[in-house]
Amino acid sequence: QCRVSIADLGADNNSLSISGDILAEIPDIFEYLLSSPVTDSVDFLSIFDAQGKSQVALALEIPFSSEGEFSFNATGELADNKLEILPADLSLDALNGKLHISMAGLEIEQINGLLYGEPIKINAKILDEIPGGATQIQAITSLTGEMLSQYFDLSLFSNLMSGTGSLSAEVFLPYHPTLAQRGSSVLLESNLEGVALALPGTLKKQPEEQRKVVVELQLAEEKPVLAQINYDGGIAALLSFDQPRLRGKVVLGEPRPLQLPEQPGLTISGELSEFSLSELLTLLPEPPEQSKNEPILLRSLNLTLDELELFGQQLQSVELNATRTDWQWLINIDSPQAKGRIQFSEQGSREPVIADMVHLHLSKQPDVETNDETPERTPLDMKKLPPLQIQVQQLSYDNLSLGAMTLNSHWIGPRYQLEELLLHPDSARLSLHGLWNPNPLPLGESYINLWLDSEDIGRTISGLGYAGAINKGEGSVNAAIQWFGGFGEFEAAKINGKIEFKLEDGRILDVEPGAGRVLGLLSLQMLPRRLLFDFGDLFGKGFSFDEIRGHYEMDSGVAKTDNLTMLGASARVDLLGSVDLGKQEYDQRLIVTPFVTGSLPMLTYLTGVATPQIAAVIFLAQKVFQDDLEKMAQFEYHVSGPWDNPNVVKVDEEKPVEQE
Repeated sequence: QCRVSIADLGADNNSLSISGDILAEIPDIFEYLLSSPVTDSVDFLSIFDAQGKSQVALALEIPFSSEGEFSFNATGELADNKLEILPADLSLDALNGKLHISMAGLEIEQINGLLYGEPIKINAKILDEIPGGATQIQAITSLTGEMLSQYFDLSLFSNLMSGTGSLSAEVFLPYHPTLAQRGSSVLLESNLEGVALALPGTLKKQPEEQRKVVVELQLAEEKPVLAQINYDGGIAALLSFDQPRLRGKVVLGEPRPLQLPEQPGLTISGELSEFSLSELLTLLPEPPEQSKNEPILLRSLNLTLDELELFGQQLQSVELNATRTDWQWLINIDSPQAKGRIQFSEQGSREPVIADMVHLHLSKQPDVETNDETPERTPLDMKKLPPLQIQVQQLSYDNLSLGAMTLNSHWIGPRYQLEELLLHPDSARLSLHGLWNPNPLPLGESYINLWLDSEDIGRTISGLGYAGAINKGEGSVNAAIQWFGGFGEFEAAKINGKIEFKLEDGRILDVEPGAGRVLGLLSLQMLPRRLLFDFGDLFGKGFSFDEIRGHYEMDSGVAKTDNLTMLGASARVDLLGSVDLGKQEYDQRLIVTPFVTGSLPMLTYLTGVATPQIAAVIFLAQKVFQDDLEKMAQFEYHVSGPWDNPNVVKVDEEKPVEQE
């Protein structure tokens, strides 16, 4: 229905009055107003794109002469309509309520709707004090990571944020930006209560905490949205939402002047108490699978850190500089634990990790107590293991000095080959070669060949953390082992294969029980105290050996031998039986044969017991009966129980021999 009237046909300033209710498409209403004489007053409507019909109560006053004034009032009833704010690329759905448009501007009593599925309440008022006029739209809605991820088309926000908070917004729409001396803008504020942020260090936030975040968006036609962000925890950012990706600067810690970088992507700089690179990489979006030319989100890092987690290692007092180009990361790091350069790719597992390190001090990962509720450890996915090209001038692991290291590995079809792993611990050279085969499924199987050559076994073992086990000596160890699973599934209880060793010219010392972990195959850690108990006159200062030679066959972590021999100036020791590497237990026969006959002729002569002639007779008798004499002095033991505290029982005795 519509009513048309002319108040006074004879008047000089007559006008046509039109009033009534019409049902029309909202885009048609906006188009009519923008093309009418009041276009200057409602020019802000051009930033909206509306959909759906609306019942509009319309009142127009159209003058017949140029001296008259045009006026209008329109009140529209929204019923599940959709409205898009074009400069912000923001869509509002299911809008219900009333809006009023007049010569003064836009007013809204209350409109309810949805913003990315979250309820939103909208009000608007006219700001007469702004030159040229303006409308301020106020809105309250929920804040979630999923909402921001949808708006910015970045999964980063849903990865960083959990929970739901409250968000207030103020949209400033000047009717004449030139007169107002400012363009359209959006001010967003939240105390983030109810929202958890998975940010590093002191930036991390729990849901019950309140931390203010303020985001100001500058909206301009034909220009990217410009955002300035301040977070109470110590983040300041300037972002430009260029298409298809953003570019911007993020500063952590103390505020600094912000300037947009020229290249797309984010640059992050500043100081932090702690930071986890592994966590950051899990939060970043997955790289594209096909193109290396896609724009990237994170461009560079330039951080000073009190503590840094890097691939499972904790580093202190760190200077970190990292840049990324075409999904390739180049990291320069300087700290007491690591210094050097690392390069790796996010583009699949076939791209190499390259490292050139001055020093690298690795720490052992702490053992985690397990229970029925502890999640099962996820095995290393060998198919995701990249090729490695690593050089380290000085490598250490916990307190172990491993010297220089060279590591090279690569893929050969479906197989992963450890081409070379060279270590140079003190007075030694350790070389490994290996292969992982994906069959049999599901974890495949691994093969390792190992060679160790040492000019001073005592120094080498001490450098590996077992000081005082062996003094001096030289030798070699060769091993060829296999186990089912990837390299990360190595367990002593799983291995199969063989190991051979030969040591010369050293001395086995009385060692602490824990050192038996490295000497377990030889049963060496209990020899000096055992031999001192039975042969104190011969082995009072340990067991000096001319040669130790042995061969073990390993089956499911049980190593068996029938030919391990230790030869010394004072005795021969033979070992037969097995060692359970998984349980770290013995089941062996130990035969000790003292060389008691070699010194008899000289001793009888020097002590005056016999003349040289008698000594010569004794010497001849010794040669004739040597084997029988040594067998008479021979002792046999059964060695069983744990490496750290073995039971040693003489074969002809019922009770174990007491250990010192």
